[in-house]
Amino acid sequence: MSGSIGKGLEQELKCPLCRAWFVRPLLLPCGHSLCRDCWAGIQQAPADDQMSVLSETDSGVSLPASRPDSLVTAASSGSGSSGGGGGGGAGSSGAAGAIGGFLCPACRKPVAPPHSQQLPANRALERLVSAAAAASSANKDHGSQDCGNDEDVVELNDCRRHPGEPGAFCLSCRGSFACGLCAGEEPCGGGGGGGVGDGGERHQPVPLPAACKAQKTELSQALQSLSEQAKSGSEFLQRLKSSSERIKSNREVMAAAVTEQFDSLVSALQSKKQVMLSQLASEQEHKLRLTRDQAAQCASSLAKATGLLQLCVELLKETEPAAFIAVSAAMQDRAAGMQRSLQRQTESGPRVSEQFEIRLDPEPVLVAINSLAFSEHKNGPDLPAVYHQASACSQKAPSQPVILKGECKSENNTLTIAWSAGRSGPTPEAFSLEIDDGRGSGFKRCYRGPDSACCVQSLRFDAVYQARVRAHGPTGDSAYSDFVRLRTAARASFQFCPDASHRDLVFTNRGCTATASVLDDRVALCSAGLSRGQHYWEFSVDRYDDKGDPAFGVARIDCRKDEKLGRDHKAWCMYIDFKRSWFLHSGEHFERTDGGIARGATVGVRLDCDRGTLSYYLNGAPHGPVAFTNLTGTLYPAVSLSRSTQVTLNAGLEVPHDLSEDESDE
Repeated sequence: MSGSIGKGLEQELKCPLCRAWFVRPLLLPCGHSLCRDCWAGIQQAPADDQMSVLSETDSGVSLPASRPDSLVTAASSGSGSSGGGGGGGAGSSGAAGAIGGFLCPACRKPVAPPHSQQLPANRALERLVSAAAAASSANKDHGSQDCGNDEDVVELNDCRRHPGEPGAFCLSCRGSFACGLCAGEEPCGGGGGGGVGDGGERHQPVPLPAACKAQKTELSQALQSLSEQAKSGSEFLQRLKSSSERIKSNREVMAAAVTEQFDSLVSALQSKKQVMLSQLASEQEHKLRLTRDQAAQCASSLAKATGLLQLCVELLKETEPAAFIAVSAAMQDRAAGMQRSLQRQTESGPRVSEQFEIRLDPEPVLVAINSLAFSEHKNGPDLPAVYHQASACSQKAPSQPVILKGECKSENNTLTIAWSAGRSGPTPEAFSLEIDDGRGSGFKRCYRGPDSACCVQSLRFDAVYQARVRAHGPTGDSAYSDFVRLRTAARASFQFCPDASHRDLVFTNRGCTATASVLDDRVALCSAGLSRGQHYWEFSVDRYDDKGDPAFGVARIDCRKDEKLGRDHKAWCMYIDFKRSWFLHSGEHFERTDGGIARGATVGVRLDCDRGTLSYYLNGAPHGPVAFTNLTGTLYPAVSLSRSTQVTLNAGLEVPHDLSEDESDE
């Protein structure tokens, strides 16, 4: 071997167990090799410790490069083979039975040793090690390159029993023999490495040169396949190394494309800006023209009025009564007519407003800008082609959904939006509904799913909401639908809800009148949950016998219904009798206030969800201080009463102005 050896070949020429150059290597059935001393050490290891011996190579601990020869002789002394055949052992010794099998330190595969415990010497590998050591001069003190003690190493071409007989190779068990006569004396194991088999088949020996030539041919073919695969692996490695440059190049192409698109968007915005500024200038010119015309008409009327005034002043100087009386009535009519004309002109005001009644709504554009995102094209062509084909990909997305305005409705503070899928394109997998409350927060998604209708609850009263829908499919998202605008009710309108109230309560008058059928207090909840805005409602006392103390307030939907309102932590109320009242929450009473109820009295409840406050009115006047603060979440108007009291609910009333103005001043 000439020249230096590569790292890959160098690893192949070192023992996987001791990590040193092979010394008298022995060939394992799996195709790897071990130093003769390393193999002797494995044979001497206890059966339950063979795995730990072989795991030393994984842990980084190297075994000594040499072991006592006594271990090898002890291992080989148990062999019952006759002659030097590597596969011709007659039986297995106790040591062999203890070993039974181990993991190859190179490939980690289970390897069953030959029954004779003897392994063939890998003399071809030994020659390569000698040549490599001589070429690299890395190990001048390398161990002896001969076979050492030949008595326990299988010789493949020198039969001691039949001198002069050529070596042989069995095609059936693929075992090598010192000669054909030795092979004929033993039964064939059928592939067991030349060991004694259970059957009576004979070996099929062929001369070693012929077997060597055939196996060299097989190895050459295997090497050809391996070489082709290695070539493919090398090409793949080169592609991986060059992919970083392509990634950088594609990023630059994509960055240029994105920059071009954003520049076009900016240009489109600038063009639209000029168009809208031109429209604004046209609107200004229209207003100025109408204002000039009205001013000219007003100036003409004033000039006529001034002339009439001057004429009348001169007529007042007339000294002849008959002449003055003759024109007096006509002048009065003209003066009155001129006054009415001027009055109409001044009272009608300017024909056009000084303000511009048009407004720019950038919200849809801002939403579209914020929704800009990259879409994935995993199986597409190169970047430029993918970029230019984006419009073609978007054609496969679901078409724009259509909002069914005839089926959309607003009830109290609940909106119902209905829509349908577009007529073209693939069937959408899901829809998303977005709502804008007009308070500058933009559109927010409130539903995503396969349904084509959605009911949005607990919205703000007296507010205009915009809704839009978008379809989603496996190939992309559709464009947004047209907007639909819906206004919630100006004030909350609700009744008692029997399903959310105690069963001992009786409701009449279309759910607005409540009474109890038992002496104990029972809770009734109303049908609307309030979470935003300011609300005011009243209870009229229809019947009261001075024995009960009804409670009025708000509660969670899951408050207790079988006791007085405010006994638990999910209700806030004021309970009142015929001469005083208290606030009650979580069973705690506070803020006693004089003033009670009687038949015909009214108790008003004011809930400010924005500030989280609850206050009360008695017969139209404020009753006590602000009862509760820091109220959050959805609250339901509630009342608790017994058989001694009957009340009627009057909801949706205007919030009292005095308290509203006081709070706004704060």
